Amino acid sequence: KNAFYVVDFLQRWSSKLGFDEHQPHKDSGDPVFVRLNSDKNSLKVAMPGESPQLNLAFESIAHTAHLTISNEAGELLEEIPGASSSKVREEGSLTGALFAENTFSAGVGCKALEGGEARGKILIVRRGKCTFTQKHNAAVASEASGLIVVWNDDPAFLKEIIFTKKQNIPTIAIRYSDGENLLNLLREGSKEIQAIITLGNVSHYDSGHSSMIVAHEWGHILWARLNGTSYSGQPKAMTEGTGDFIALLLGVKESDRGSKMGLQGAFPVVGVTSHGSKAWRNFGQRRIPYSTDFGVNGLTFKHITQGVQLPAHNKVAFGKNGARNAQEHNAGEIWALALWEAFVALAQEEPLDVARDTIMGYLIKGFKAMPKNSPTFMEARDGIINSIEDATHKEIVFNAFAKRGMGCDAKSPYRWDDGWQDEGRVSRNPTGFRGAVESFAKFSTCRHNY
Repeated sequence: KNAFYVVDFLQRWSSKLGFDEHQPHKDSGDPVFVRLNSDKNSLKVAMPGESPQLNLAFESIAHTAHLTISNEAGELLEEIPGASSSKVREEGSLTGALFAENTFSAGVGCKALEGGEARGKILIVRRGKCTFTQKHNAAVASEASGLIVVWNDDPAFLKEIIFTKKQNIPTIAIRYSDGENLLNLLREGSKEIQAIITLGNVSHYDSGHSSMIVAHEWGHILWARLNGTSYSGQPKAMTEGTGDFIALLLGVKESDRGSKMGLQGAFPVVGVTSHGSKAWRNFGQRRIPYSTDFGVNGLTFKHITQGVQLPAHNKVAFGKNGARNAQEHNAGEIWALALWEAFVALAQEEPLDVARDTIMGYLIKGFKAMPKNSPTFMEARDGIINSIEDATHKEIVFNAFAKRGMGCDAKSPYRWDDGWQDEGRVSRNPTGFRGAVESFAKFSTCRHNY
């Protein structure tokens, strides 16, 4: 019932603010189908003349996983926390000798090893180059008894490994620094190193019970119906950011003004608050919780670019090295953050419910005004700014974008840059949004006539 009520509210609320679905789809009034217990959270935005289908998953979560490392004499060397997959073979533990194809680089584990070197052992590989499922299948083909995937950074908490099918051997992900320590032990140890992979219990949750997940997925409907269904590069990032922003708008309440930091505090986009560690609940599903305070969230426009390190002074859940900045959910954080800045600034001038209606109305008008299907970040910004008639609000919203590096002289990446080629996915032109140029110039200094 929760999913129905959230979608119904969002449809009714947004229609009062101008969401008439007439551009580019001339099928006003078509229903939204909400499918529960799907295999994953997704939105199938149908083509003109058809209705969108919002899929909400019944998901499994692997709560705990850790490694215990000892030498042949049974002396404890390391205890390492990790993350596993909900598609575990079973709860319990596995003991075996560690093996790495190369103790200096470990290898990425995308292909089976020949010669039986890994037979019966726990194989160590690095993340990247192929999917987790491919790494798992290669380890099985190598006759390994278990698999350790070393992350490419040291996140505050490790996200669950995503497999497309149920796994056959115990698999655990560990942080980069822990992986380096393991490889050092293999290089330096004269005795065989033993590992125990311990997998904890698995719990389940229905995404339809999370209003924030439902609101995020519905945000894709808003974008697709008003702008288009071309999901690549910058539009793909902005539709993910729009989903986050809608979720934040739905979750914020007037009483938040009275909290320790007020509306300037940290607002994570959280799926199910009862799941996982305290760190997970604090960060939500993104790298840094949304906040207008640079001490909490210092992300700016340059952080859509692959390889730009995230702010050193911020606590970051994952992705500190910026290697995946151009991935759509990560780049979308900057778009959502600018919109959040605009909302909070408006909420300083008027009651929260009024500010919520105001920014949502500007968003809807802006989506209609910006170039269809393939807008850049700056074209999308200008679509919103040019749709605001109130001069004071126009300046407030523009300066919110400028605060996050999308000011007067900012430049978007190449329009057809697909941003990030994810593991196992083919992309036409992934150059990591390297053409992004920041500007913090405010509205009053702009040469452009808005």
